[in-house]
Amino acid sequence: MLINDDAMKHIYIFSNQCTAENYGVGTYIQQLLSFIKKENVFLSVVILQSDKIEFSIFKDDKQGIRYIYIPKCYRRP
Repeated sequence: MLINDDAMKHIYIFSNQCTAENYGVGTYIQQLLSFIKKENVFLSVVILQSDKIEFSIFKDDKQGIRYIYIPKCYRRP
């Protein structure tokens, strides 16, 4: 089996909207970014149960992060 070391690597971080700020996910992401800047790595943060109305993707070109927002599921009565 051949392994291509030049291939883009992807790192996904999963977090809940309500707890991300309380548990230091933002700090972790900043530390991770400083480590992977020299590597061929693409970072995506998946925010579960977000307050967004619909599924959305935001790319922060300045930091090189893609944010994927998955909204809360609401049950109809």
